[in-house]
Amino acid sequence: MAHLLIWIFERLAKLPMNKLYRIADIMFYVLTHATILPIHRKVRKRLQEFFPEYDATKLSEIERLHFKCLCDNVVEVMALYRFSEEELRDAVVYKNIEVLDKIFGRNRFVVCFSGHFAGFEFLAGYPILRNEYGMFSYYNMSIKNKTIDSWVRKRRERFGVVCIPIQYPMRHIIKCKHKMDAGKSEKLGYVLGSLADFQPCKGAATGVVTFFNKDEDVLVGTERMGNIIEAEFVYAHITRPQRGKYEVEFIPLDTSYIEHSFPYTQAFFSELEKNIRQQPEIWMMWGVK
Repeated sequence: MAHLLIWIFERLAKLPMNKLYRIADIMFYVLTHATILPIHRKVRKRLQEFFPEYDATKLSEIERLHFKCLCDNVVEVMALYRFSEEELRDAVVYKNIEVLDKIFGRNRFVVCFSGHFAGFEFLAGYPILRNEYGMFSYYNMSIKNKTIDSWVRKRRERFGVVCIPIQYPMRHIIKCKHKMDAGKSEKLGYVLGSLADFQPCKGAATGVVTFFNKDEDVLVGTERMGNIIEAEFVYAHITRPQRGKYEVEFIPLDTSYIEHSFPYTQAFFSELEKNIRQQPEIWMMWGVK
């Protein structure tokens, strides 16, 4: 079954973008008319919880745009696996990549928080622009299906990202640190990319932060790892100006005003909230909880 799914995915990925977006349009039509699906209730409920100040018309419009972005994101992820470097450069504009350059001038590690917004997979293209620096990306290692596990890692690593299993990431990070300490590393530094806005699983390291005026249990493992390697922390603010085009702005996380056990995690969720409020439809997590 895994081989069949991969075969179908790879055949669809070879289609030109206009045809893939046509598939997305069909998916969107089906999704918006199949209102009995549980995802509609989940999205509507969460939007009401997050934006109590919005009326029903405004919430319905966000919901409609969200489903459109969701369908577009599915086919864009397909296309990413066969994108050329030129296509990826065209899809994502980094508005101030010099922020990371300045940090690497004084530090070898940067923790880059962000959220599950449409186009988040495109962040894997950062090493194309700065190949002297590496980039770590978490992935959920599948023990049950090694075929899909290997296939996902191979495609995510096409542009230079190093996939590290979320089950035990520190061993890979420390190994690279030791190489740099010994002068044996090909890279001058590393970005640790972390999308920490999903629900904590059982046994994960958690803390409580304020998010949309509520206390939320969230993952704090990335901040702990960042502190161990003495990294600096930034947030990647993602926006979608038009279909298939994304902009990323790096925001250094300021914790000087935060009194919290995990100040960088709280700063991350504060920036995440601003990002969501600016363009709520592109956040992919409305129907997850």
